Amino acid sequence: MFCDSENETTQHYLLRCPRFHQPRAMLLNTISDVLTVPDIIFVPDEQLCHIILFGSETQSDDINKLILNATIRYIRATKRFVNLEAYETANLN
Repeated sequence: MFCDSENETTQHYLLRCPRFHQPRAMLLNTISDVLTVPDIIFVPDEQLCHIILFGSETQSDDINKLILNATIRYIRATKRFVNLEAYETANLN
């Protein structure tokens, strides 16, 4: 289940893969809402990937937890990985 549109990179998976448009929209909407970024599409890809994976250094732990939970929901929704043992019991409310 690999994408043929470009190399399988982190940025491709998180930001561009056409297979995951809907889960990505939910992820980016959540991040945009919690960071109060009016237009997240203007955040450079490298910076946006860093926020998705590690949170934002300028935000509180609570905000970063929301970002991480949104990222985990994205990963689950894409069904890109066969096993996600570490996240199967995570409470993402």
